[in-house]
Amino acid sequence: MHSTWKDAYKIGIEEIDQTHEHLFALFNEFVELCGKRAPLQTLLSRFHTLISYVEVHFAEEEQIMQDRGYEDFADHKDIHSHLICDAKEVAKDLARAEDSDDMLPYIHCLQSLIIEHILRQDRQITAH
Repeated sequence: MHSTWKDAYKIGIEEIDQTHEHLFALFNEFVELCGKRAPLQTLLSRFHTLISYVEVHFAEEEQIMQDRGYEDFADHKDIHSHLICDAKEVAKDLARAEDSDDMLPYIHCLQSLIIEHILRQDRQITAH
Protein backbone atom coordinates (compact mmCIF):
# COMPACT_ATOMS: atom_id res chain seq x y z
CA MET A 1 0.00 0.00 0.00
CA HIS A 2 2.96 2.32 0.55
CA SER A 3 3.97 4.57 -2.30
CA THR A 4 7.67 4.39 -2.81
CA TRP A 5 9.25 7.55 -4.20
CA LYS A 6 11.06 6.72 -7.41
CA ASP A 7 13.41 8.75 -9.57
CA ALA A 8 10.90 8.10 -12.36
CA TYR A 9 8.53 10.49 -10.58
CA LYS A 10 10.98 13.38 -10.75
CA ILE A 11 9.94 16.11 -13.16
CA GLY A 12 13.29 17.88 -13.19
CA ILE A 13 12.44 20.93 -11.10
CA GLU A 14 14.21 20.44 -7.76
CA GLU A 15 11.76 22.47 -5.64
CA ILE A 16 8.78 20.53 -6.97
CA ASP A 17 10.54 17.17 -6.80
CA GLN A 18 11.39 17.77 -3.12
CA THR A 19 7.81 18.64 -2.23
CA HIS A 20 6.52 15.65 -4.17
CA GLU A 21 8.88 13.39 -2.24
CA HIS A 22 7.68 14.90 1.04
CA LEU A 23 4.08 14.39 -0.09
CA PHE A 24 4.85 10.68 -0.55
CA ALA A 25 6.28 10.59 2.99
CA LEU A 26 3.14 12.18 4.45
CA PHE A 27 0.94 9.80 2.47
CA ASN A 28 2.93 6.83 3.76
CA GLU A 29 2.61 8.04 7.35
CA PHE A 30 -1.15 8.17 6.85
CA VAL A 31 -1.15 4.63 5.40
CA GLU A 32 0.94 3.37 8.34
CA LEU A 33 -1.50 4.86 10.82
CA CYS A 34 -4.37 3.16 8.98
CA GLY A 35 -2.50 -0.14 9.11
CA LYS A 36 -1.95 0.26 12.84
CA ARG A 37 -5.67 0.95 13.25
CA ALA A 38 -5.02 4.34 14.81
CA PRO A 39 -8.07 6.10 16.24
CA LEU A 40 -10.26 7.60 13.54
CA GLN A 41 -9.76 11.09 14.94
CA THR A 42 -5.99 10.67 14.55
CA LEU A 43 -6.44 9.45 10.97
CA LEU A 44 -8.73 12.31 10.10
CA SER A 45 -6.32 14.81 11.62
CA ARG A 46 -3.43 13.33 9.62
CA PHE A 47 -5.52 13.43 6.44
CA HIS A 48 -6.23 17.13 7.02
CA THR A 49 -2.48 17.68 7.50
CA LEU A 50 -1.92 15.97 4.15
CA ILE A 51 -4.52 18.18 2.45
CA SER A 52 -2.97 21.29 3.98
CA TYR A 53 0.44 20.29 2.68
CA VAL A 54 -0.99 19.67 -0.77
CA GLU A 55 -2.53 23.16 -0.76
CA VAL A 56 0.83 24.72 0.13
CA HIS A 57 2.57 22.58 -2.49
CA PHE A 58 0.07 23.58 -5.16
CA ALA A 59 0.56 27.28 -4.35
CA GLU A 60 4.34 26.90 -4.64
CA GLU A 61 4.03 24.89 -7.84
CA GLU A 62 1.70 27.50 -9.33
CA GLN A 63 4.21 30.25 -8.53
CA ILE A 64 6.94 28.27 -10.28
CA MET A 65 4.67 27.81 -13.30
CA GLN A 66 3.99 31.54 -13.43
CA ASP A 67 7.69 32.35 -13.06
CA ARG A 68 8.46 30.05 -15.98
CA GLY A 69 5.65 31.45 -18.13
CA TYR A 70 3.93 28.07 -18.29
CA GLU A 71 1.37 28.30 -21.10
CA ASP A 72 -1.22 25.98 -19.56
CA PHE A 73 -1.10 27.63 -16.15
CA ALA A 74 -4.86 28.35 -15.92
CA ASP A 75 -5.80 24.77 -16.78
CA HIS A 76 -3.24 23.32 -14.36
CA LYS A 77 -4.42 25.63 -11.58
CA ASP A 78 -7.99 24.55 -12.28
CA ILE A 79 -6.93 20.90 -11.92
CA HIS A 80 -5.35 21.77 -8.58
CA SER A 81 -8.57 23.42 -7.41
CA HIS A 82 -10.62 20.37 -8.36
CA LEU A 83 -8.19 18.02 -6.63
CA ILE A 84 -8.40 20.04 -3.41
CA CYS A 85 -12.20 20.08 -3.58
CA ASP A 86 -12.22 16.31 -4.13
CA ALA A 87 -9.83 15.80 -1.20
CA LYS A 88 -12.05 17.88 1.08
CA GLU A 89 -15.06 15.78 0.04
CA VAL A 90 -13.07 12.65 0.88
CA ALA A 91 -12.31 14.17 4.29
CA LYS A 92 -16.05 14.53 4.87
CA ASP A 93 -16.54 10.87 3.96
CA LEU A 94 -13.69 9.85 6.23
CA ALA A 95 -15.29 11.73 9.10
CA ARG A 96 -18.22 9.31 8.79
CA ALA A 97 -15.99 6.21 8.70
CA GLU A 98 -16.47 3.58 11.36
CA ASP A 99 -12.95 2.15 11.31
CA SER A 100 -9.69 2.34 9.38
CA ASP A 101 -10.80 -0.41 6.97
CA ASP A 102 -13.36 2.04 5.60
CA MET A 103 -10.45 4.19 4.46
CA LEU A 104 -8.84 1.64 2.14
CA PRO A 105 -10.74 2.67 -1.02
CA TYR A 106 -9.83 6.30 -0.36
CA ILE A 107 -6.18 5.43 0.13
CA HIS A 108 -6.03 3.64 -3.21
CA CYS A 109 -7.79 6.52 -4.93
CA LEU A 110 -5.54 9.13 -3.33
CA GLN A 111 -2.44 7.16 -4.23
CA SER A 112 -3.53 6.96 -7.86
CA LEU A 113 -4.40 10.66 -8.00
CA ILE A 114 -1.02 11.73 -6.62
CA ILE A 115 1.00 9.58 -8.98
CA GLU A 116 -1.18 10.31 -12.01
CA HIS A 117 -1.05 14.06 -11.42
CA ILE A 118 2.74 14.02 -11.15
CA LEU A 119 3.24 11.86 -14.22
CA ARG A 120 0.64 13.51 -16.46
CA GLN A 121 0.22 17.15 -15.51
CA ASP A 122 3.36 18.10 -13.59
CA ARG A 123 5.71 16.61 -16.15
CA GLN A 124 4.34 19.07 -18.68
CA ILE A 125 5.75 21.97 -16.65
CA THR A 126 9.31 21.02 -17.56
CA ALA A 127 8.40 20.51 -21.19
CA HIS A 128 7.81 24.25 -21.54
